[in-house]
Amino acid sequence: MAHWTAIDAPWLGHVEKAGFGRNLARIERLDPSAIISGHLPEANGMVGTLLRNLAATQAAGPTDGPDHELLDRLVAESAEARRQVA
Repeated sequence: MAHWTAIDAPWLGHVEKAGFGRNLARIERLDPSAIISGHLPEANGMVGTLLRNLAATQAAGPTDGPDHELLDRLVAESAEARRQVA
């Protein structure tokens, strides 16, 4: 999950660590039963896990996501697999 988060939110590796940690601690102190995202399912009953994953992703620093060549190859492989199934 941390690897996907690094690709989905590459800005995490560039934010100031201490300030980000303080913000995560504020959320944890609120003790929410769920976190609702704009584009992910509700994180119900797993707020601690979510916060730990965000902290781990941020602590790992900047990451390189897939480049255009890799994305093209993955799309081509997916299209080929669909043709074989059809």
